Amino acid sequence: MSSTLQSVYQEASPSRQERNALLEGMACTSRVTDLRKYVMLAVASGNGQPRDLQYLVRNPAASDVIYDLLKNSLAIISSKPDGLEYALLTMTYNWFTPERIEQLHELIPLLSSDQYRTFLNIYSDVIYRSQYGQGAYMEITRHLYDAYYPLGFTPWTRRLPTSAKPLTYQLSVQPYIPNQSYMYFTEKNFTYDANITITMQPTQDLTEIWLNSHRHVIEGYSVLNLDTNQTLTVSKVTRDYQNAIIVLTMAATIQANANIQICFNYSGFIFEQTPNEGTLSNYDYLQSDGRKSWIFATDFEGGPSTRSLAPSFDEPIYKAKWQVSIIYPGEFTALSNTLEESTMNLKNGLVKTTFKQTNTMSSYLLALTIGHYSCLKGVSNIDKTIVRIWTWTGMENYGQHALDFAIAAVDHLSATLSTPMPLEKFDILALPQYSGYSAGAMENWGLVIAGYFDVLFHPDYSSSAQLENIQNTVTHELAHHWFGDLVTLDWWNHIFLNEGFATFWPPEILLAKSPEQKNSVLYTKFSIHEHGLDMDDNAASARPVSPDPNLLGPNYCLFCDTVYDKAGSVINTVRNAFGRDAAFYDGLSQYLKTWSFKNPSDTSLWAALDAVANQYRIKGWSGQYLNVTEMMLPYTYQWSGPYLRIISKGNGLYSVGQNPLVPQSNLPYSPYNYRWNIPYRYQINGSSLSSVQYLTSTETSINLNAGANTPVIFNPQGQTHARVQYDDASWAPIYQTFISNPFIFDETSRAQILADSWAFLQKKNSVSWKRFLDLTLYLQKETSPLVWRYVIRDGSWITILYDRFRYQSAVFPNLVTYINKITSGMATPNFTLTNDWSIDTANSLLVDLKCGVSNQECMQKVASSFATFIQQCKNSAYGTGKCNPAPPDFRAAQLCYGVQQSSRDFNTVLSLFQWWQKNPPSNDYFPQDAEFLLNGLSCSQDPGALYELITATLNQQIPSIFLSFVAGNDNLGTILSNYLQTNQSNVLNSPLFDNYIKQMVSDWSTQTQLDFLTNFNATAPLSPSQRNSVQSAINTVSNLMSWLSTEGTPISQWLSNFVASLITPSSTVAP
Repeated sequence: MSSTLQSVYQEASPSRQERNALLEGMACTSRVTDLRKYVMLAVASGNGQPRDLQYLVRNPAASDVIYDLLKNSLAIISSKPDGLEYALLTMTYNWFTPERIEQLHELIPLLSSDQYRTFLNIYSDVIYRSQYGQGAYMEITRHLYDAYYPLGFTPWTRRLPTSAKPLTYQLSVQPYIPNQSYMYFTEKNFTYDANITITMQPTQDLTEIWLNSHRHVIEGYSVLNLDTNQTLTVSKVTRDYQNAIIVLTMAATIQANANIQICFNYSGFIFEQTPNEGTLSNYDYLQSDGRKSWIFATDFEGGPSTRSLAPSFDEPIYKAKWQVSIIYPGEFTALSNTLEESTMNLKNGLVKTTFKQTNTMSSYLLALTIGHYSCLKGVSNIDKTIVRIWTWTGMENYGQHALDFAIAAVDHLSATLSTPMPLEKFDILALPQYSGYSAGAMENWGLVIAGYFDVLFHPDYSSSAQLENIQNTVTHELAHHWFGDLVTLDWWNHIFLNEGFATFWPPEILLAKSPEQKNSVLYTKFSIHEHGLDMDDNAASARPVSPDPNLLGPNYCLFCDTVYDKAGSVINTVRNAFGRDAAFYDGLSQYLKTWSFKNPSDTSLWAALDAVANQYRIKGWSGQYLNVTEMMLPYTYQWSGPYLRIISKGNGLYSVGQNPLVPQSNLPYSPYNYRWNIPYRYQINGSSLSSVQYLTSTETSINLNAGANTPVIFNPQGQTHARVQYDDASWAPIYQTFISNPFIFDETSRAQILADSWAFLQKKNSVSWKRFLDLTLYLQKETSPLVWRYVIRDGSWITILYDRFRYQSAVFPNLVTYINKITSGMATPNFTLTNDWSIDTANSLLVDLKCGVSNQECMQKVASSFATFIQQCKNSAYGTGKCNPAPPDFRAAQLCYGVQQSSRDFNTVLSLFQWWQKNPPSNDYFPQDAEFLLNGLSCSQDPGALYELITATLNQQIPSIFLSFVAGNDNLGTILSNYLQTNQSNVLNSPLFDNYIKQMVSDWSTQTQLDFLTNFNATAPLSPSQRNSVQSAINTVSNLMSWLSTEGTPISQWLSNFVASLITPSSTVAP
């Protein structure tokens, strides 16, 4: 090549075209010696032309060669007038990184004043290109990450080796989100720049440092031995993008226990809309004044996790202290886990806030955020800790209830657990789009980040049920500060140590601080117990509280309800087995003291409770003190829970046996063989509960000396995580007591017996439809809000029967009679609040149910309330929140059945709904009334008016939920199908086609309805995807018809006999 280069620059040169082709070809060489000769001939030979350097711009090795020549042979490079310019242009053609700019800085001292002027023009271009190029590079890299590598896993299953432990992190982050204070290149939008300094200690001699790093563009790194102040050489960097791991291979061994510092300069990405965890943004939301704004926030427990923000030891067991700095536009407020240590105005539209160092904590609890925020403040009464509720500006006043609940939680947990929280402040931040939604929350230590719907209460639009939910959410997240933050699980298969206790505590805190809400406490505790059992009742949902760690991965639901409600129910089982709250709480206190700032396993908890059980002499089985470990491992490691099998043998003798709720043949192998040491109590004829008994074998006998007609119930109040199945002989006196005097059983026991009966009916296990429906007749006497909330909840037998029989003309009138009869003991509530959350929620459900079956008293009360609403709201220019006399709890029924009875007011309701559409979208943060009004419109009896709104829905002018409202309120099930017949093209051409068909066939169950669908499928010009939707609808209707042909027969027969018994009392339905 050297001779060819020489010939190109000789006197007898080839043609220009040939010469250029030769130079371009030779410019591709990777040999340094040839590149040096190429450059020197171009800039220094007699016939050399510096512009020939342009052929080197796409050769990455050439820029380093030119740089070396500039440092060592500047005079030769500059010997021709344009030599330096072309050399600099060629060298910097692809330069834009900070490291390359630093190399340019190193040339400056070598330059003369004339050379510096040439250099300065090119340097300015590089600086501009650096800012633009970095952004473009980031955007390209983002697309590559999105296309080829996972967004995240819950959890990541590839573990770091246990060869090192972190001590501290110093993290500085500058996020780029839209703002008014600081301008940046568009390409940097939704990215961040960061640097982190990690101090760590090897636990053994090592040659590799393993860290987690996800979706980072790493621009520089260094490793320093702090003991010797020696920079350590990294010989190789390996990135495992699939598992978000970076490995630094060292040139020499690092000794165990050395103090090592690792530094990274890097950039990363902010998720604009998805996924819903990691470094996230709240996009395009509106402040109270209607201005658009953005928020940067974090959520690291799942998905992309902390490794998406910072290279780190990103596993729960690696606890360390963090100090965070955020550089951000000055218009924003910055928050993190701790209070601010300093804030500095950088004088360029940016502010830098440094936060105090955190306590030792797991990486997933790190939190930082910037946004337009305001807050309410308070101070806890016991520890005098600052408590703040943060929201986006203008929403903070809706946080007063949350603030009160938070202070109550901090006080109660500090006192009850004898463990003050080592924090200066508790912050709860309510976001408009937390993790992409308006609900949910994450327990970051010192900075809970939540969806606003679970924190903020609007007095004009929020219901009692929503207030109950806010209390539960706030106290759940603050309970995590003890169970999850102070003491943290060792690995994710023990997540129940976090979530189970955070589920257990909210009703306990509510009872202690607001005893007037006892009804809500009872319902919440019952719901936890019942939902946990529901999970165990079904092979599809049953799973261990503490699964084998090898099960974890993309196909395992780590954060399913098992680790919340089943775990909460199991923890309550332990508490009740202790029988003394002081002993149980002392055990938890000892557990917290022993494991503060550490990572226990599940057996660590049980061992702490074992010690206290011995200390307090808590009785167990076989004459021993309670062995919590032995009792709890089968409850937490097995896939399903138990039920007690009760058989009356006469003369007061009972057989008590146990079985798994899901047949063992349908469950994975268990070394415990699906047997439990079950603590249980019994109650004879409503007397005091017995002491705790234990069933440790498959079956045992117990003599209770109870007469044949004396009711004996087992597991009263649902104190143990188990259902109870009664044989006919043991059931008969229980049933007779329910019919004659149900109140000798407490309300939780009454609800539990209903729930267990319903569960065994669904499994076709010992309970028939007749036995179950006979039991429900006692509800004529029931007054408990707990029971009625269970009876009318979504998915209850009432709602199932209503939905499945609503188009069965021969049966539905009898079902309506039955519903009116069992609710007859409860007068239709007036549309006012009692301020008892559970009573008010139960009352709202009763109104919906009674009016749904056209109960005369209910319809009259609705008509009166609706008339007042129309009178007071028809001219409102400020929405319906204040002018409506009915509280939010009752507005759905008020507006639906009001419109149903008063067609003349349809247009008034429509205009009030349109107010919500025309006014600023910021109104949508509390959209309850808008939905109530839209639902009310769907109850109109005027098909023409409904057709106009359906057309608007298909044109996406009103929310698509209107279709489900029409389907749910159409008593004949014909509105959507008739519209389809007359407006087929509107439906076929709408993007809502699939949803339309799905809603249209809701609860369809007749042959006529099936024939309509079949004919439509055969004749309509459907696309393949549309045909799939229709076929799916056909299958849905066919399945319901099949259910009615089997299950429907005994139900309809019972209903027929029941109605007949009302006419002829002698034919009363018997057990």
